[in-house]
Amino acid sequence: MEKGMYDSTPFINPNMSILDYFTENAKSKITLKKGELFTPQAFDSMVGLIKEGRLKVELSNEEGENRLMWFLEKGCLIACFHKTFYQETFALEKAEILMITKDTFFKLLHTNQGYLEFFIDQLYKKYEYCINTLITEGKEISKVRVYKLIQQLGKNYGVIQFDNSIHVKNFLTRKDMASITGVHRSNIIKYITELEHLDVIKKEKQFIIIKQPQLLEELINTEE
Repeated sequence: MEKGMYDSTPFINPNMSILDYFTENAKSKITLKKGELFTPQAFDSMVGLIKEGRLKVELSNEEGENRLMWFLEKGCLIACFHKTFYQETFALEKAEILMITKDTFFKLLHTNQGYLEFFIDQLYKKYEYCINTLITEGKEISKVRVYKLIQQLGKNYGVIQFDNSIHVKNFLTRKDMASITGVHRSNIIKYITELEHLDVIKKEKQFIIIKQPQLLEELINTEE
């Protein structure tokens, strides 16, 4: 695997070891149904930890331009520290968020270096992904962007089978994939179909099966 291939990703790393602290100090608990909207701006004085479920975060500016940015799963932090952009967060499945005050959260960071590093790492991953998206947009061919997204799904959420194939529960819509990659939905469908014809992937109900992960990597390297 080429070094750095997964450094920039919309899938943010979780840390469940912080759960006990949030459970003990929770001021409120938010339960979301699948598809339900959660706006962090309504809890500007608090920080949340996703206890269950998976969320997708979209940002929009004052001009109303909107973009899907990243995905948060259980063990990820969610907060709104400023209002430069408007955040909308949607539950991809039933989700539960534990909320604590910012003062309580920062007290934890002051007393535990490991959690401080976790917090900074989550911020850095988002920053890195935003910058990488900015500098590669228009330079990296659209097919590679789609291929890499499928590969990232496999790495972050896939289950390796005995035949080395990877089974991924697909929670991305074609609209989501278009927003992440900047590739039109019709071309996304085209590239996925091409991978199916090459026997690299297979769609099966709610799953994507990466039948030949090594061949997918080779295709990425060839196209870059």
